[in-house]
Amino acid sequence: LGRTHWSLGDAVELTVQDQGDLMTPFIVRELETAWHQHLATTAHAPDLPVDGDPPRPSAPTTRATCDPPF
Repeated sequence: LGRTHWSLGDAVELTVQDQGDLMTPFIVRELETAWHQHLATTAHAPDLPVDGDPPRPSAPTTRATCDPPF
């Protein structure tokens, strides 16, 4: 079997035999931490248009009093 060398920046390096399980407890913790950081930063980020996108309409401030269209 062959081997594959993996690295996650300066945090971790790993050489594994091909067809092996790559999810070590350390890697799982690193991925979970990165995901939670991503969610924390994007949950409070303003909804800004990307360059070239048309302006987005602002959200209505009051709820419509009519029935939904379905």
